[in-house]
Order: sequence, then C-alpha cells, then structure tokens
Amino acid sequence: MKRRRGISNDRALADFDTDVELKAKNFALGMTDHNIQTQNLMGRDRLEKEVVANSAATRDALLARGITPEKLAPEEDIKKIEKRRAKEQQAIEAGLQKALGKSSKDNET
Repeated sequence: MKRRRGISNDRALADFDTDVELKAKNFALGMTDHNIQTQNLMGRDRLEKEVVANSAATRDALLARGITPEKLAPEEDIKKIEKRRAKEQQAIEAGLQKALGKSSKDNET
C-alpha cells in the first residue's frame, strides 16, 4: 500500500489517510467497542477476532459502494500540514501583536 501510494517506508501509512479511510476506521472501531460492551467479549483472541471481523465488514461495505481503499489517492502528509498550521499560527499571532502595537520584546517580560 505504501509503495502504491508513494509513501516511504519510514512514514506511517495513517499519516496519509483520506477522510473516507479515517471515517471507515472510526466506524469499525465503534462497532468493535459496541460489541465488546454488549456481548461482554473478553480475552485477547476473541477481541482480535472482533476487530478483524469489523474491519472486514467495513471494507466490504466500502467495496460494495465502489470505494477501493487501495485506489484512493493519499492525502497530504499530516506532518506537512502541521508545520504549515504552526507557521500560519505564528503569522497570525505576529499580526495580532503588531495590530495591538506590541513588540515581541513586550511579550518576553
């Protein structure tokens, strides 16, 4: 999957998940949590089987609707987004300080 999407081996595949993939994972996890509680599931083997079954059911639902996870284009790298957001936040704060007539030295005291 990483090779197909052009993601290096040292990066987490989840850092490039699409909105559909994130929601599908959340849906599978929600079903797992629900079934663990309502069916009082216990034991590592039983819990792992439940996770696998719910993941497979979610994948089947995606495929039935014409969505093949392997064919989805990766989203922008989450680390790049985080860096960009941090720079934007710094620019906003600097602009706010300038608008309020404060210098960066005023903030250090």
